Amino acid sequence: MTKTPKASTHPILIKGFVIVIAALSIFGCGSGSSSGTTGITEEQASTLGGLENPAEESSTKTGSFVDSAVSGIHYRTATYTGTTNDNGDFNYLPGEIIEFSIEHIVLGAAVADITVTPLELGTLTEDGIDYSHNHTDRTVNVLRFLQTFDADGYPENGISISNSTRSTIATLSPHFSITFNLPQAEFEAQPALIDLVQHSTSSGELVSPEEAIEHFKNTLEYLP
Repeated sequence: MTKTPKASTHPILIKGFVIVIAALSIFGCGSGSSSGTTGITEEQASTLGGLENPAEESSTKTGSFVDSAVSGIHYRTATYTGTTNDNGDFNYLPGEIIEFSIEHIVLGAAVADITVTPLELGTLTEDGIDYSHNHTDRTVNVLRFLQTFDADGYPENGISISNSTRSTIATLSPHFSITFNLPQAEFEAQPALIDLVQHSTSSGELVSPEEAIEHFKNTLEYLP
């Protein structure tokens, strides 16, 4: 059964996962899976269907999407929708599932929390969030994607997905999209990604896995 974890992954646990991601990426073993399904029973998981995850409270919370603060990406929950601001902020009700995208390219979904990173992203299904298919690869691929399309090419000061990049993505056919839960070589070989990198970046190249992971590790050091 697909399982959805509770919100608020402990920072130490996240850092441990990053070390594993780094090792898998460097040694080319990133095609395995990671469940990431801590702290939830099968009975609880069976109640979490798509974005209809019942909210625990009625008060609006503000969270941030972080690989550095990521601005300019779309988010949606069962009750809120919008675009992240310069701080990567989004609105949600506790317990909701949140999905992030850039136009029709879906980055992934997670249980909304005060901080969400690419590590928490999985595939949204009718049964909840699926972390069982190439989760390590997805994390690294999303990191590379976001850092590659940062508007000023300097993710240390925040990652901004520009209007120009979003407009370019919008011109792609919805059927000509980008999949993130693929092994590295397959991810890089996607025609839509190749075309987007060539037309929307000055370097014409994806940020390397090692560079993307190193930046993410540095970012996590400053998370509360």
